Amino acid sequence: MAPSFDDPEFRALLAKAGVAHRPGMAADLLQEITPLLKADGVDLDDLDGADIATINAAMERAIERYNLSLLTPVGADRRRSLGVLRAFTAAIADGDDARAQAIIERVPPEADGTSPSVSQVTGVSLGLIDDWYADGGALAALPRVPVPAWHRKQSRAAASDLLPLARKGRAFDAVDGLIRRHRGLSTLEGGALVVAASLIAVAEAAGELLDGVAERMLDGAPAPQTEDTGAARTAGSAFVKPVPPATPVDFRDRHLLREFSRWLEESPEAASTMSEQLSQFEEILTAMRVLGLDLSTPDDFDEIVDVLFEASEGEEGPDGDAADDILFDQFDVLHLYVHFRLDGHDAAAWAEAHTTIEDALDELGPVGPNPFEEALSAAQRIPVADRMAAYLALPIVNAVTDLLTWIGMSRPVTPAGSVRRADIADIARLIGIDAVGVARVADDIAADGPRRVLSMGELPELRAWWGALQISELIEVTATRVRPGAAAERWRSGQEPPFDDAEKVIGMFLNEIVNPDAAASRFEQITAADLLRELVLALSPEFAEDFVDEDTDGFMTAAVHGRMRGLAALGIVVENADGESFIVPEPLRGIVARGLVTSMVVMDALDDLDDSDDLDDSDDLDGEGGE
Repeated sequence: MAPSFDDPEFRALLAKAGVAHRPGMAADLLQEITPLLKADGVDLDDLDGADIATINAAMERAIERYNLSLLTPVGADRRRSLGVLRAFTAAIADGDDARAQAIIERVPPEADGTSPSVSQVTGVSLGLIDDWYADGGALAALPRVPVPAWHRKQSRAAASDLLPLARKGRAFDAVDGLIRRHRGLSTLEGGALVVAASLIAVAEAAGELLDGVAERMLDGAPAPQTEDTGAARTAGSAFVKPVPPATPVDFRDRHLLREFSRWLEESPEAASTMSEQLSQFEEILTAMRVLGLDLSTPDDFDEIVDVLFEASEGEEGPDGDAADDILFDQFDVLHLYVHFRLDGHDAAAWAEAHTTIEDALDELGPVGPNPFEEALSAAQRIPVADRMAAYLALPIVNAVTDLLTWIGMSRPVTPAGSVRRADIADIARLIGIDAVGVARVADDIAADGPRRVLSMGELPELRAWWGALQISELIEVTATRVRPGAAAERWRSGQEPPFDDAEKVIGMFLNEIVNPDAAASRFEQITAADLLRELVLALSPEFAEDFVDEDTDGFMTAAVHGRMRGLAALGIVVENADGESFIVPEPLRGIVARGLVTSMVVMDALDDLDDSDDLDDSDDLDGEGGE
């Protein structure tokens, strides 16, 4: 009989061995590991003369073997685990996130004879991707596997961590660290997302049906059953879109729609009418599929453009729109789509398609110059390596690793989540700002030496950097402390940070500069709009005549030029020889354009929110909202 945790001698022995008692778990765990301990020469019924170190080592080995057994189901449990992954993959391919989530949520903590456990599904998924991606694996040569969009960011972060681990054959071995970093649910969902993305990528590359690929690669998995998850499935809903039976949207098209949608959400090139753009894109996608044309194939774009031009002849839109207006909207969404493909791993193959769409837009006539579009297009012609080198030269990028090192596990912050006065000098120095936090600013401020500030909010560049790092998930700020964020490990894992993460930091920094929050100084808030104007001019100086300068006394101009010099010190802009104007360096023009477009979208949203608040206030004044 296994000894009880209530036995004082046994509890004392475990305490000496450094084993803590956790109520509610001990009895079950001991029952499971007792046979494993006996196989290792340790009998819990007879511990007389037992060596503490030997018992401790034996228990560690037993628990390790026990945990391994939980992650490596066999027989029916393995088939059920594969079935969960196959059903989840089908739901992801169908674009039915509600069904996919329901499948995951039905996985119980413990196997019950009809359903596999969380640990079993997790272990099977990690084992599969190790087998697929490690050297010699079936997917080792697959260049890029985009992780599907998912409502939990932590699960997508787990999936992003899993892919490089799997290519080294270490995803399964890293399960303990993954669970500590992302928690069990996110690790489960992350593994399932990578399995789904992998099967979809294989099917798309081979031109096969997904069911066939899943049946082959998930050997023994039962076919998913059609079931009602309780999600709305009315005609035209977000989950099941009505498609004519003769022209079904296959899983490759659904996958393409999901990835394009995700890119639009993250891209400042997208307009605020994203749902309309996606709807129009789906119409084009389906129509071209009927004609045997594929939007995934750049070589088809000459014919796609011709088809759209021919179809528009003599046509008028349902709202009386002219044919050219309809065509412009179609080519505009295709232009966005081509930029989405240019951001992918096969960018070179899409260069000619991009030219085709731009020529089609030109044929419709000019729609007015756009400094952002020109900068974004020019950026695509600059090699990624050159753009990355320019990003790494910026203090706001190259100092991130030093900041994460300074933070360590965590550091205290102010109640508002800002850098403490005592730490301002150290953090500001990382990005080249000479400042020190003080409790009181003296009347006789020295002309030289560090700038004396009461808070981080008096240093616009530092405040913006801190905010950008939070949005980029490189740091996480709680009510009392700052710690490394979900993206911190990815940033530090290679010789240089990921390109997309570096771009996000720069873009969000510019957004924070142009849209100061409540922590910013009053000076920063009143100069924000003029600063945006100067940044647009630095991006495209030829637009100077389009701006009316209302600063008759020159005060605001001088103030904003001072702020621009602060950005010049960070390398975002360069001051021209005239001392009155600035220019964005060529390798940075694309990301600066992205950042400024994002900032203007945010600015519009904030204005709308202010208008809504004003309406609420007026209601209160009328006696509707008061007490």
